[in-house]
Amino acid sequence: MYDIAKKVSADDFIRKLTNGYQFSVGERGAKLSGGQRQRITLARSFIGNQSIVVFDEATSALDFNTEETILQQLMKQQPHQTIFMITHRLSTAMYCDQIILLEDGTVAAQATHEELLTTNNTYQDLYQRYQEAHQKTASLS
Repeated sequence: MYDIAKKVSADDFIRKLTNGYQFSVGERGAKLSGGQRQRITLARSFIGNQSIVVFDEATSALDFNTEETILQQLMKQQPHQTIFMITHRLSTAMYCDQIILLEDGTVAAQATHEELLTTNNTYQDLYQRYQEAHQKTASLS
């Protein structure tokens, strides 16, 4: 349990809570921030060692650095699992083996991040906007 909490960047904040790992999070995690709830949910999904895991906007409340750390750890440490990541964030999608790009409710493309960058105008535009937003965020730090 502690290993998993570390992989999803939750161990530090859990240890600081009153009663640490025994802390009562309240109904639906009401006593935690959005990012903390997401990290606890990610950790719980790996405790049972399921062969298939579906994440729906699993990193949407996390900052870029925390998201990157968690995704690197999860993808590296869970090779036996099939993980479906439903996301609007390219920073999450880039970690996936295959990306299915939906446009107007239909599959517009299916490929790797690198392949989509060279073959799909919509994905290229999205990536360009992501890069610009990421650079602006980095310059504000």
